[in-house]
Amino acid sequence: MSQIRRSQFITTYGPGAILEGKNGPRIIPSVQLSQVYAGRKVLDFEITDQRLPRNILGGAGILRLPSNAEVREPEIKEIYKTKRFPAWSLCTRHHILYRKYQNDNQACPKCPPLPNPSAAWNRASQQAIRFVRACPSGHLDDVEWVKIIHHKQPHCNPDYLNWQGSGALRNIDIECPHCLASINLGLAYSRDWPCSGRFPELEDPTTNLQQHENCSEKARILQRGAANLRICEVQTALTIPKCDTNLHNLLSTSSILARLHPLPTSKSDFLDGLQFLEKQGLLTHTMLEQISGYSETEILGACADIVQAKIPKNAYEMRQDEFHALKDAATHGHPPVKPNRPGDPPLFEILRTIDLCVAKRTHSKSRWVWRTKAMSKSASCPAAWIESVTA
Repeated sequence: MSQIRRSQFITTYGPGAILEGKNGPRIIPSVQLSQVYAGRKVLDFEITDQRLPRNILGGAGILRLPSNAEVREPEIKEIYKTKRFPAWSLCTRHHILYRKYQNDNQACPKCPPLPNPSAAWNRASQQAIRFVRACPSGHLDDVEWVKIIHHKQPHCNPDYLNWQGSGALRNIDIECPHCLASINLGLAYSRDWPCSGRFPELEDPTTNLQQHENCSEKARILQRGAANLRICEVQTALTIPKCDTNLHNLLSTSSILARLHPLPTSKSDFLDGLQFLEKQGLLTHTMLEQISGYSETEILGACADIVQAKIPKNAYEMRQDEFHALKDAATHGHPPVKPNRPGDPPLFEILRTIDLCVAKRTHSKSRWVWRTKAMSKSASCPAAWIESVTA
Protein backbone atom coordinates (compact mmCIF):
# COMPACT_ATOMS: atom_id res chain seq x y z
CA MET A 1 0.00 0.00 0.00
CA SER A 2 1.27 3.50 -0.85
CA GLN A 3 0.01 6.86 0.34
CA ILE A 4 -0.40 9.65 -2.19
CA ARG A 5 -1.78 13.16 -1.93
CA ARG A 6 -5.04 13.93 -3.69
CA SER A 7 -3.29 16.55 -5.82
CA GLN A 8 -0.93 13.83 -7.13
CA PHE A 9 -3.94 11.92 -8.41
CA ILE A 10 -4.64 14.76 -10.86
CA THR A 11 -1.13 14.98 -12.28
CA THR A 12 1.03 11.93 -11.57
CA TYR A 13 -1.00 9.00 -10.26
CA GLY A 14 -4.36 9.14 -11.99
CA PRO A 15 -6.14 6.18 -13.64
CA GLY A 16 -3.75 4.22 -15.83
CA ALA A 17 -0.65 5.18 -13.83
CA ILE A 18 1.60 2.50 -12.35
CA LEU A 19 2.21 3.05 -8.66
CA GLU A 20 5.27 1.47 -7.05
CA GLY A 21 4.46 -0.13 -3.68
CA LYS A 22 6.34 -2.20 -1.15
CA ASN A 23 4.66 -5.33 -2.55
CA GLY A 24 5.36 -4.48 -6.16
CA PRO A 25 3.81 -2.25 -8.83
CA ARG A 26 0.05 -1.66 -9.02
CA ILE A 27 -2.02 0.02 -11.70
CA ILE A 28 -4.57 2.62 -10.63
CA PRO A 29 -8.04 1.80 -12.05
CA SER A 30 -10.67 4.29 -13.09
CA VAL A 31 -12.66 5.93 -10.31
CA GLN A 32 -15.83 3.91 -10.94
CA LEU A 33 -13.89 0.66 -10.38
CA SER A 34 -11.85 1.84 -7.40
CA GLN A 35 -14.59 1.36 -4.76
CA VAL A 36 -13.50 4.67 -3.25
CA TYR A 37 -17.15 5.77 -3.03
CA ALA A 38 -18.49 2.38 -1.93
CA GLY A 39 -20.96 2.87 0.91
CA ARG A 40 -20.72 6.65 0.55
CA LYS A 41 -22.92 9.26 -1.12
CA VAL A 42 -21.24 10.41 -4.30
CA LEU A 43 -23.00 13.79 -4.20
CA ASP A 44 -21.19 14.58 -0.95
CA PHE A 45 -18.00 14.85 -3.01
CA GLU A 46 -19.37 16.84 -5.95
CA ILE A 47 -17.46 19.89 -7.17
CA THR A 48 -19.99 22.39 -8.43
CA ASP A 49 -19.15 24.12 -11.68
CA GLN A 50 -21.15 24.71 -14.84
CA ARG A 51 -18.63 26.19 -17.26
CA LEU A 52 -16.09 23.35 -17.35
CA PRO A 53 -18.51 20.37 -17.48
CA ARG A 54 -20.82 21.87 -20.10
CA ASN A 55 -18.02 23.36 -22.20
CA ILE A 56 -15.20 20.81 -22.23
CA LEU A 57 -16.36 17.68 -20.38
CA GLY A 58 -19.47 17.03 -22.44
CA GLY A 59 -21.85 17.41 -19.50
CA ALA A 60 -19.94 15.08 -17.16
CA GLY A 61 -19.82 16.04 -13.49
CA ILE A 62 -16.73 16.67 -11.37
CA LEU A 63 -15.97 14.82 -8.15
CA ARG A 64 -13.20 15.17 -5.61
CA LEU A 65 -11.50 12.23 -4.00
CA PRO A 66 -12.15 11.71 -0.28
CA SER A 67 -9.24 11.54 2.11
CA ASN A 68 -8.89 8.93 4.85
CA ALA A 69 -9.52 11.56 7.50
CA GLU A 70 -12.65 12.80 5.74
CA VAL A 71 -14.24 9.33 5.68
CA ARG A 72 -12.93 8.57 9.19
CA GLU A 73 -10.64 5.76 8.16
CA PRO A 74 -7.14 5.14 9.57
CA GLU A 75 -4.28 6.50 7.46
CA ILE A 76 -2.91 2.98 7.01
CA LYS A 77 -6.13 1.67 5.46
CA GLU A 78 -6.46 1.71 1.68
CA ILE A 79 -9.67 3.30 0.39
CA TYR A 80 -8.77 3.24 -3.33
CA LYS A 81 -8.42 -0.26 -4.78
CA THR A 82 -5.59 -1.01 -7.22
CA LYS A 83 -4.66 -3.96 -9.43
CA ARG A 84 -1.45 -5.95 -9.78
CA PHE A 85 0.40 -4.99 -12.98
CA PRO A 86 2.43 -6.12 -14.84
CA ALA A 87 1.75 -9.85 -14.47
CA TRP A 88 5.14 -11.17 -15.59
CA SER A 89 7.92 -11.52 -13.01
CA LEU A 90 11.68 -12.01 -13.06
CA CYS A 91 13.43 -14.21 -10.52
CA THR A 92 16.97 -12.80 -10.30
CA ARG A 93 18.15 -15.86 -8.36
CA HIS A 94 17.38 -18.39 -11.08
CA HIS A 95 17.18 -15.92 -14.00
CA ILE A 96 13.66 -17.06 -14.80
CA LEU A 97 11.01 -14.92 -16.50
CA TYR A 98 7.65 -16.33 -15.43
CA ARG A 99 3.97 -15.51 -15.03
CA LYS A 100 2.02 -16.71 -12.02
CA TYR A 101 -1.45 -18.07 -12.83
CA GLN A 102 -2.34 -20.54 -10.10
CA ASN A 103 -3.55 -19.59 -6.65
CA ASP A 104 -0.99 -21.79 -4.95
CA ASN A 105 2.12 -21.26 -2.83
CA GLN A 106 4.52 -21.28 -5.79
CA ALA A 107 6.02 -18.11 -7.28
CA CYS A 108 9.17 -18.77 -9.34
CA PRO A 109 8.96 -22.28 -10.82
CA LYS A 110 12.47 -23.09 -9.55
CA CYS A 111 12.21 -21.49 -6.09
CA PRO A 112 11.02 -23.48 -3.04
CA PRO A 113 7.30 -23.20 -2.26
CA LEU A 114 6.26 -20.37 0.05
CA PRO A 115 4.17 -20.75 3.25
CA ASN A 116 0.84 -19.80 1.61
CA PRO A 117 -0.71 -18.46 -1.62
CA SER A 118 -0.74 -14.87 -0.33
CA ALA A 119 3.03 -14.97 0.22
CA ALA A 120 3.48 -16.44 -3.26
CA TRP A 121 1.45 -13.66 -4.91
CA ASN A 122 3.40 -11.04 -2.95
CA ARG A 123 6.69 -12.57 -4.08
CA ALA A 124 5.58 -12.59 -7.71
CA SER A 125 4.46 -8.95 -7.41
CA GLN A 126 7.75 -7.90 -5.83
CA GLN A 127 9.62 -9.57 -8.71
CA ALA A 128 7.48 -7.86 -11.38
CA ILE A 129 9.34 -7.26 -14.65
CA ARG A 130 10.11 -3.62 -15.33
CA PHE A 131 9.02 -3.71 -19.00
CA VAL A 132 5.52 -3.19 -20.40
CA ARG A 133 3.99 -2.61 -23.84
CA ALA A 134 2.16 0.60 -24.84
CA CYS A 135 0.83 2.32 -27.95
CA PRO A 136 0.09 5.99 -28.86
CA SER A 137 -3.68 5.39 -28.40
CA GLY A 138 -3.21 4.84 -24.68
CA HIS A 139 -3.35 1.05 -24.60
CA LEU A 140 -1.16 -0.71 -22.07
CA ASP A 141 -0.38 -4.39 -21.58
CA ASP A 142 2.21 -6.96 -20.60
CA VAL A 143 4.83 -7.79 -23.17
CA GLU A 144 3.92 -11.07 -24.86
CA TRP A 145 7.30 -12.55 -23.95
CA VAL A 146 6.59 -16.00 -25.33
CA LYS A 147 5.28 -14.70 -28.67
CA ILE A 148 8.12 -12.27 -29.37
CA ILE A 149 10.43 -15.28 -29.72
CA HIS A 150 10.50 -16.98 -33.13
CA HIS A 151 10.26 -20.55 -31.87
CA LYS A 152 11.88 -23.46 -33.67
CA GLN A 153 9.01 -25.82 -32.85
CA PRO A 154 5.29 -25.32 -33.61
CA HIS A 155 2.94 -24.69 -30.69
CA CYS A 156 5.85 -24.01 -28.33
CA ASN A 157 4.30 -22.45 -25.22
CA PRO A 158 6.63 -22.76 -22.20
CA ASP A 159 5.59 -21.88 -18.64
CA TYR A 160 8.70 -19.74 -18.19
CA LEU A 161 11.63 -18.29 -20.15
CA ASN A 162 15.35 -18.10 -19.44
CA TRP A 163 16.76 -14.63 -18.81
CA GLN A 164 20.37 -14.69 -19.98
CA GLY A 165 22.84 -11.89 -19.41
CA SER A 166 22.71 -8.61 -17.49
CA GLY A 167 23.47 -4.92 -17.76
CA ALA A 168 22.62 -3.16 -21.03
CA LEU A 169 19.60 -4.39 -22.96
CA ARG A 170 21.77 -5.51 -25.87
CA ASN A 171 23.56 -7.88 -23.49
CA ILE A 172 20.35 -9.71 -22.50
CA ASP A 173 18.80 -12.62 -24.38
CA ILE A 174 15.43 -14.23 -23.64
CA GLU A 175 15.45 -17.95 -24.40
CA CYS A 176 12.75 -20.58 -24.69
CA PRO A 177 13.71 -23.56 -22.50
CA HIS A 178 12.03 -26.02 -24.89
CA CYS A 179 13.29 -25.18 -28.37
CA LEU A 180 16.20 -22.95 -27.24
CA ALA A 181 15.12 -20.18 -29.62
CA SER A 182 15.89 -16.69 -28.30
CA ILE A 183 15.56 -12.98 -28.94
CA ASN A 184 17.82 -10.13 -27.92
CA LEU A 185 16.10 -7.72 -25.54
CA GLY A 186 17.78 -4.69 -27.11
CA LEU A 187 16.43 -5.69 -30.51
CA ALA A 188 12.93 -6.31 -29.10
CA TYR A 189 13.03 -2.96 -27.31
CA SER A 190 13.85 -1.05 -30.48
CA ARG A 191 11.17 -2.43 -32.81
CA ASP A 192 7.38 -2.17 -33.11
CA TRP A 193 4.95 -4.84 -31.92
CA PRO A 194 1.21 -5.42 -32.44
CA CYS A 195 -1.03 -3.65 -29.93
CA SER A 196 -3.46 -5.73 -27.89
CA GLY A 197 -5.89 -2.82 -27.39
CA ARG A 198 -5.96 -3.38 -23.64
CA PHE A 199 -7.02 -0.83 -21.04
CA PRO A 200 -5.99 -2.33 -17.67
CA GLU A 201 -7.36 0.69 -15.81
CA LEU A 202 -10.87 -0.26 -17.01
CA GLU A 203 -10.66 -3.76 -15.51
CA ASP A 204 -12.25 -4.74 -12.21
CA PRO A 205 -9.44 -5.09 -9.62
CA THR A 206 -11.28 -8.02 -8.03
CA THR A 207 -11.30 -10.19 -11.21
CA ASN A 208 -8.88 -11.37 -13.87
CA LEU A 209 -11.11 -10.29 -16.77
CA GLN A 210 -9.34 -8.06 -19.30
CA GLN A 211 -10.73 -5.25 -21.44
CA HIS A 212 -9.58 -5.15 -25.07
CA GLU A 213 -10.56 -3.28 -28.21
CA ASN A 214 -9.34 -3.32 -31.79
CA CYS A 215 -6.27 -1.17 -32.34
CA SER A 216 -4.23 -0.68 -35.52
CA GLU A 217 -1.45 1.27 -33.80
CA LYS A 218 2.00 -0.20 -33.26
CA ALA A 219 3.09 -0.75 -29.68
CA ARG A 220 6.56 -0.33 -28.20
CA ILE A 221 8.25 -1.91 -25.21
CA LEU A 222 8.84 0.66 -22.48
CA GLN A 223 10.01 0.65 -18.90
CA ARG A 224 7.06 0.85 -16.53
CA GLY A 225 8.56 3.88 -14.77
CA ALA A 226 9.18 5.88 -17.95
CA ALA A 227 7.98 9.48 -17.79
CA ASN A 228 6.43 9.23 -21.27
CA LEU A 229 4.39 6.12 -20.47
CA ARG A 230 1.51 8.21 -19.10
CA ILE A 231 0.95 11.91 -19.75
CA CYS A 232 -2.18 13.36 -18.17
CA GLU A 233 -4.47 15.95 -19.74
CA VAL A 234 -5.47 18.51 -17.12
CA GLN A 235 -8.50 20.74 -17.68
CA THR A 236 -8.81 23.80 -15.45
CA ALA A 237 -11.40 26.51 -14.90
CA LEU A 238 -11.81 29.52 -12.62
CA THR A 239 -15.03 30.34 -10.83
CA ILE A 240 -15.78 33.90 -11.89
CA PRO A 241 -18.48 36.45 -10.93
CA LYS A 242 -21.37 36.34 -10.56
CA CYS A 243 -21.40 32.64 -9.72
CA ASP A 244 -18.39 32.72 -7.38
CA THR A 245 -20.02 32.86 -3.94
CA ASN A 246 -20.62 30.04 -1.50
CA LEU A 247 -24.38 30.33 -2.10
CA HIS A 248 -23.88 29.91 -5.85
CA ASN A 249 -21.75 26.81 -5.20
CA LEU A 250 -24.44 25.31 -2.99
CA LEU A 251 -27.19 25.96 -5.53
CA SER A 252 -25.07 24.54 -8.37
CA THR A 253 -25.07 20.99 -7.02
CA SER A 254 -26.67 18.64 -9.52
CA SER A 255 -29.64 17.76 -7.30
CA ILE A 256 -30.57 21.43 -6.73
CA LEU A 257 -29.73 22.57 -10.22
CA ALA A 258 -32.47 20.37 -11.64
CA ARG A 259 -35.05 22.27 -9.52
CA LEU A 260 -34.13 25.73 -10.79
CA HIS A 261 -36.31 25.37 -13.89
CA PRO A 262 -38.58 27.23 -13.64
CA LEU A 263 -36.99 29.81 -11.36
CA PRO A 264 -38.34 29.81 -7.77
CA THR A 265 -40.49 32.78 -6.81
CA SER A 266 -40.19 32.61 -3.01
CA LYS A 267 -37.73 31.39 -0.43
CA SER A 268 -40.30 29.32 1.45
CA ASP A 269 -41.43 27.36 -1.62
CA PHE A 270 -37.83 26.80 -2.65
CA LEU A 271 -36.84 25.49 0.80
CA ASP A 272 -39.86 23.16 0.78
CA GLY A 273 -38.46 21.60 -2.39
CA LEU A 274 -35.03 21.28 -0.81
CA GLN A 275 -36.50 19.56 2.23
CA PHE A 276 -37.98 16.98 -0.14
CA LEU A 277 -34.49 16.42 -1.60
CA GLU A 278 -33.13 15.97 1.90
CA LYS A 279 -35.70 13.26 2.64
CA GLN A 280 -34.64 11.46 -0.54
CA GLY A 281 -30.99 11.58 0.51
CA LEU A 282 -30.05 13.93 -2.34
CA LEU A 283 -29.16 16.82 -0.06
CA THR A 284 -27.44 16.96 3.30
CA HIS A 285 -28.97 18.71 6.28
CA THR A 286 -25.86 20.89 6.58
CA MET A 287 -26.31 22.21 3.03
CA LEU A 288 -29.98 22.92 3.71
CA GLU A 289 -29.10 24.88 6.84
CA GLN A 290 -26.47 26.91 4.99
CA ILE A 291 -28.90 27.85 2.22
CA SER A 292 -31.60 28.71 4.77
CA GLY A 293 -29.22 31.26 6.32
CA TYR A 294 -29.41 33.49 3.26
CA SER A 295 -32.13 36.04 2.63
CA GLU A 296 -34.85 35.60 0.03
CA THR A 297 -33.28 38.28 -2.15
CA GLU A 298 -29.91 36.55 -2.05
CA ILE A 299 -31.37 33.12 -2.84
CA LEU A 300 -33.61 34.25 -5.70
CA GLY A 301 -30.84 36.41 -7.13
CA ALA A 302 -28.33 33.55 -7.02
CA CYS A 303 -30.82 31.19 -8.69
CA ALA A 304 -31.30 33.71 -11.51
CA ASP A 305 -27.52 34.13 -11.87
CA ILE A 306 -27.04 30.39 -12.27
CA VAL A 307 -29.85 29.85 -14.76
CA GLN A 308 -29.00 32.92 -16.84
CA ALA A 309 -25.23 32.46 -16.69
CA LYS A 310 -23.45 32.63 -20.04
CA ILE A 311 -21.86 29.27 -20.82
CA PRO A 312 -18.86 29.65 -23.18
CA LYS A 313 -19.01 27.68 -26.40
CA ASN A 314 -15.36 26.61 -26.42
CA ALA A 315 -12.17 26.69 -24.37
CA TYR A 316 -11.05 29.98 -25.93
CA GLU A 317 -14.21 31.80 -24.85
CA MET A 318 -13.87 30.32 -21.37
CA ARG A 319 -10.31 31.66 -21.01
CA GLN A 320 -11.42 35.03 -22.34
CA ASP A 321 -14.15 35.28 -19.71
CA GLU A 322 -11.69 34.37 -16.97
CA PHE A 323 -9.15 36.93 -18.17
CA HIS A 324 -11.70 39.76 -18.27
CA ALA A 325 -12.99 38.81 -14.81
CA LEU A 326 -9.46 38.91 -13.35
CA LYS A 327 -8.72 42.18 -15.11
CA ASP A 328 -11.94 43.74 -13.83
CA ALA A 329 -11.21 42.63 -10.26
CA ALA A 330 -7.66 43.99 -10.48
CA THR A 331 -9.01 47.34 -11.65
CA HIS A 332 -12.19 47.81 -9.62
CA GLY A 333 -11.84 45.40 -6.71
CA HIS A 334 -14.16 42.57 -5.64
CA PRO A 335 -16.69 42.46 -2.80
CA PRO A 336 -16.11 40.01 0.05
CA VAL A 337 -17.36 36.46 -0.43
CA LYS A 338 -19.36 35.35 2.59
CA PRO A 339 -17.58 32.61 4.62
CA ASN A 340 -19.11 29.22 5.35
CA ARG A 341 -19.15 29.86 9.10
CA PRO A 342 -20.12 33.13 10.84
CA GLY A 343 -17.12 34.96 12.23
CA ASP A 344 -14.63 33.53 9.71
CA PRO A 345 -12.82 35.90 7.35
CA PRO A 346 -14.19 36.29 3.82
CA LEU A 347 -13.32 33.48 1.44
CA PHE A 348 -12.17 36.03 -1.12
CA GLU A 349 -11.98 39.82 -1.17
CA ILE A 350 -10.19 42.59 -3.06
CA LEU A 351 -9.93 45.87 -1.13
CA ARG A 352 -9.55 48.85 -3.47
CA THR A 353 -7.42 51.83 -2.43
CA ILE A 354 -6.10 54.78 -4.43
CA ASP A 355 -2.89 53.09 -5.54
CA LEU A 356 -3.06 49.54 -4.22
CA CYS A 357 -5.52 46.68 -4.17
CA VAL A 358 -4.93 43.84 -1.74
CA ALA A 359 -6.66 40.54 -2.44
CA LYS A 360 -6.79 38.00 0.34
CA ARG A 361 -7.86 34.42 0.17
CA THR A 362 -7.85 32.20 3.22
CA HIS A 363 -7.97 28.44 3.52
CA SER A 364 -7.97 26.04 6.45
CA LYS A 365 -4.26 25.35 6.02
CA SER A 366 -3.00 27.84 3.44
CA ARG A 367 -3.10 31.55 2.77
CA TRP A 368 -2.52 33.35 -0.47
CA VAL A 369 -2.10 37.10 -0.91
CA TRP A 370 -2.39 38.79 -4.27
CA ARG A 371 -1.13 42.39 -4.46
CA THR A 372 -2.48 44.15 -7.50
CA LYS A 373 -1.51 47.66 -8.54
CA ALA A 374 -4.50 49.62 -9.74
CA MET A 375 -4.30 51.23 -13.14
CA SER A 376 -3.81 55.01 -13.03
CA LYS A 377 -4.32 57.60 -15.73
CA SER A 378 -0.95 59.10 -14.89
CA ALA A 379 0.90 55.78 -14.89
CA SER A 380 3.60 55.47 -17.49
CA CYS A 381 2.40 51.99 -18.27
CA PRO A 382 -1.41 51.69 -18.20
CA ALA A 383 -1.42 47.87 -18.02
CA ALA A 384 -2.16 46.46 -14.59
CA TRP A 385 0.21 43.90 -13.09
CA ILE A 386 -0.51 41.11 -10.60
CA GLU A 387 2.04 39.86 -8.12
CA SER A 388 1.22 36.63 -6.28
CA VAL A 389 2.69 36.01 -2.85
CA THR A 390 2.29 32.66 -1.10
CA ALA A 391 2.47 32.60 2.67
